[in-house]
Amino acid sequence: MTRNPRYVEGLGLRPHAAGIDVVGGPATLRLKRPTRQAEILGVVDLIRSGHSLDEAAVILGQPVEAIDAWVAPLVRTGVLTHAAPTNTGASRQMVRYLERTLGVQAAATALHRLAEATVCLHGDAGFRRAMAALLKDCGVTTLDDLPPDVSGRVLLVRGGPTPPDDGVGSVVPTLFVTPTSNGMLVGPLCNVPGGRCSHCCRPCRAGDIESSAGVSDAASFEVGLAVAAGEVVRWLAGMGYCRTSGGAIEVRGGGTDQTFKAIFRDPTCTQCGIPDGLPADAVGAYQTLQTVDVPVKENWSPPLRAVQASSANSTINVYSVPSLTLRIPERTGAFGVVTDVFAPLSVARSGWLSVAGADLLNVFLCHRDDSGAYAAYLLDRRRGMVRPIPTATLPQRFPLPDGRLTVIVAATLNRAEMIFGSRAFLTVHQDTGYALGTLRSALAGHGFSVRSRLERSLPGDVMHAFGLDPGRDRVTAVVDVPLRPDLPVPRPSRRARRTRRAVDLADLAAMLATGTGDGGEVLVRWRGTGGIDAECYRWSDGRLDAARLAGTEVDDALRERGLDLDAFVVFTTDIGRTLAEQGRAGIDTCVMAQARAAQELHRTARERGFDAMVFADLPSTALVPDGRGWRSAYRSFAAVGIAAPGSLGDAAGSAVLW
Repeated sequence: MTRNPRYVEGLGLRPHAAGIDVVGGPATLRLKRPTRQAEILGVVDLIRSGHSLDEAAVILGQPVEAIDAWVAPLVRTGVLTHAAPTNTGASRQMVRYLERTLGVQAAATALHRLAEATVCLHGDAGFRRAMAALLKDCGVTTLDDLPPDVSGRVLLVRGGPTPPDDGVGSVVPTLFVTPTSNGMLVGPLCNVPGGRCSHCCRPCRAGDIESSAGVSDAASFEVGLAVAAGEVVRWLAGMGYCRTSGGAIEVRGGGTDQTFKAIFRDPTCTQCGIPDGLPADAVGAYQTLQTVDVPVKENWSPPLRAVQASSANSTINVYSVPSLTLRIPERTGAFGVVTDVFAPLSVARSGWLSVAGADLLNVFLCHRDDSGAYAAYLLDRRRGMVRPIPTATLPQRFPLPDGRLTVIVAATLNRAEMIFGSRAFLTVHQDTGYALGTLRSALAGHGFSVRSRLERSLPGDVMHAFGLDPGRDRVTAVVDVPLRPDLPVPRPSRRARRTRRAVDLADLAAMLATGTGDGGEVLVRWRGTGGIDAECYRWSDGRLDAARLAGTEVDDALRERGLDLDAFVVFTTDIGRTLAEQGRAGIDTCVMAQARAAQELHRTARERGFDAMVFADLPSTALVPDGRGWRSAYRSFAAVGIAAPGSLGDAAGSAVLW
């Protein structure tokens, strides 16, 4: 470790009675060392003046060990770093911004990507000159023409009245930046995973396009260029989802008025459309999917932790403690298995995964007691409690089959939207799939079957009886479980010993044979799997067949997360065919089926002694079987990474990575 750390410019230290706050980064951090405030701030001042730690110890008259102890928390929080300054063509302001928002190591990676990238500018001279100046400060090389042998990431930025299509924009990632009579239109970003198509998604009519000199609002023109430069940097550096992937940002009113206009891909497009077409009533569902079909992560640096979310359930009307008049059955039989899955007495016993550990679901259990009366409960996972619900208002017409438990899974959408934004709809169905996969496995181990109801909606008065709001709560699954075992009880399997070895072909085939369920097509990607020569495989008819698939995007995504896997299993479904057959409900069904299959494979891999992790944040077209890349109608909403025991550390078995 070098004895000359440097201060990360852009961050600030704010002392107060409770300690020192680190401000300026993505979140405010607090150092609780109030008795050492003056000493810590003195060390920081000396380091910012160019002194080493040894020199600071001499100046302050303190032992070197004390200086090291004061500096250690500053290094952990990112205020100080031992990394050398990143020397690229980016301006100092750009380096400072990336280091304080991403961290020093991630910022160095982003700056390296920007230095290797190339942006080709098409448009009039005024547009090219202004855009090139902005991107130069960001450390990006710009060209007027795209050479055939260019390497690294390439982006074409089209500005002003450019030709409709010169053949280049149909294959190269393209960002439209369109000057109009009253401002600027930035977007859409085309020809990239999750983006739009340059063939069918033109931002506006040709008659509305102006040259850079014809824009009357100069301030809007400058702000629009800055917004465009931000989108270019975000995509080239791999910093996360770009807003222009789903539409265009209109800048008006001197730059103060910015509105987003959604733009959708045309299912009949000859370049990006669904090969078999879509019925008219499914086009709206296809457009809805496009608005939410984006990675969950806001930033590509890997936060392996649970999100900060409210612990409130919803407006559910329950008793906080068991009542003398509302008896809770003992945790035996089917009731015991279901409650142990959704409301375990110990959180450590819970095997139910959730995207980012957000716990988005509320689970209810209903049945008829011995007297034929309704009994209903909320299964409180956070507290490990079974909380009875008054059933006096529960409509008698609510269908409860005799001899069965009815499990109702619901999600509060506005709470999910606070965490996951527009993707909340898909995320709650992913969580439902993980929950149902856990429930099916647990019940099958005790000889119980599970029957899912095709109709997942409940009447409004029934939802009110459970304390659910029909406007913000959504029922995602309703399943029935017999009160008595109706399947052969499998022989309990012992967990395999965790020998530190890589996954081989026999291991992978055995896990796929028992743990893939009905999650659609199954694709396998990774070079490190022992016994396999090819790079990509399709699991079909009980065997792995080599497939010619482009997996570089998956490789990049996993490398960014710092993960070294032996095998990466992706579940994928032709969403075009699903929409044509089932309409809007087909999306829910496909997402839950993939998540359920991922949960089952995750459990199977863990039982065989390997590390396993579920993913929900990769681009949904990262690995597709039809070779169409970002144009594909295949979508992947769940994947499982498998590695040798101990390879994933604390990440193995944790909440779904996002």
